[in-house]
Amino acid sequence: MLWQRFANWVKQAPHREAVVAASLRVTYGHLCAAAEALSARLALHHVRPGDPVALFLPNGVGFVTGFLGILRSGGVVAPLSTHYQHEELVAYLLQTQPHIVLTDTERLSQITPVLEALKDLGESPPKLLLLDVEQDAKLASPLPPDPGHPALRQYSTGSTGKPKPVIRTQGQLIAEIEHFTHAVSVMPRDRILAVVPLFHAHGIGNGLLAALMNGATLVILESFNPRRTLAALQNERITIYPGVPFMFKLLIETQVRNAVDLSCLRLCFSAGAPLSAEIVQRFYAQFGIYVRQLYGSTETGSVTLNLDADIETSCESVGRVMPPAEVAIFGELGMPLPVGQAGEVGIRSPAMTTGYPCLPDATAASFRNGFFFPGDVGHLDAQGRLYVTGRATFFINVAGQKVDPAEVERVIATHPKVREVVVLGILDPSGQERVKAVIVPRESCEPSEILDICQGKLADYKLPRVITFRDEIPKSPLGKVLRKYLQ
Repeated sequence: MLWQRFANWVKQAPHREAVVAASLRVTYGHLCAAAEALSARLALHHVRPGDPVALFLPNGVGFVTGFLGILRSGGVVAPLSTHYQHEELVAYLLQTQPHIVLTDTERLSQITPVLEALKDLGESPPKLLLLDVEQDAKLASPLPPDPGHPALRQYSTGSTGKPKPVIRTQGQLIAEIEHFTHAVSVMPRDRILAVVPLFHAHGIGNGLLAALMNGATLVILESFNPRRTLAALQNERITIYPGVPFMFKLLIETQVRNAVDLSCLRLCFSAGAPLSAEIVQRFYAQFGIYVRQLYGSTETGSVTLNLDADIETSCESVGRVMPPAEVAIFGELGMPLPVGQAGEVGIRSPAMTTGYPCLPDATAASFRNGFFFPGDVGHLDAQGRLYVTGRATFFINVAGQKVDPAEVERVIATHPKVREVVVLGILDPSGQERVKAVIVPRESCEPSEILDICQGKLADYKLPRVITFRDEIPKSPLGKVLRKYLQ
């Protein structure tokens, strides 16, 4: 299904630019030929429909070729972050059990010791295949996959615990492409900038698939650099830019010699973490376009997008649902809540997976009555806009009293010496949960100063009992706080 959709655009416009990366400008025709050659190589290595193939490559033409070549072969794309360290790679390969690891020469020194470690554990390591799209091979011709055929294997971000495997099918990815395409009106003339990691659901769904499954052009930067990003937005005449909050913040703060012309940019949106109203307003003041919020997950793909004409009044909303997906708010007893009342966010969509393989308890906790519960707290307004206000799983239970970390963070963040703050729950020696604040200070600061600003604004049980200071907060490549490293 996915390959056939891509191949239709190849037939319609083989000479149109498909991918631009570094000094390479690859047409749909050339990209198709490269992917088919790789598919043939995978077939020679006995990759069969349904076999996972790990994709260990950075943002670039190679990643796109690998992604499409694996789909063409009938395999399941299992992208791995090139930021993963040795132990993480060992763990992911043990869980994924890929038939092949597809990589390049630059990453051999990183991946080879991982395969040796698997041997030491008594495991049969996957084959290592270097990307070589010019190698001559007889083209394979697999049968068109069924909509229920698995196409993509990823892992949830694991910001609070062990990442969970997420497998989505051809049909589910097609459903995400169609509802995003309809909502955003993606056209072949669009040029989408991929700076977010392509191994992530945001990069794959709202970048790679959004472009190449609609005949548009995907412009890729291997990593985020504010000046290079601004240059690409202007010089490549980008029309759609998916990013994350810290990227937009740094673009605002970047000093440039000449004014940046973003007149071609018709849509830029942020996902992965909350976007502040301040960033929205400052970006508009500087570049003349609003940054909008998109909401989704690895399990569901994109779900909502704020496309309000009068976004000034709703910039903190993640927008309305993109049909045919649905969003509902549920109370503690599992009953739907009325408009305006906060509760747990539930998502139902033809684009979402239906559970976590081999994890029945996690599946039962997150997938209930046809809805997926990502653990977010929020509410819907009368116009159907969703506001995500916190994480249900982050709530701290202090002697039976619920503490919302976001509330405590908002109070502490008002202190002029605080650059960034994260609040979480920890267990004291008696096993009771207590509030902890981790702070990145602007200047020298004492715990007593933090407590002083909390007094009179927070109930006693909400006050942080542990206050620590750090140079930085650990985050994922998309800027999501990794709370598991703050315990």
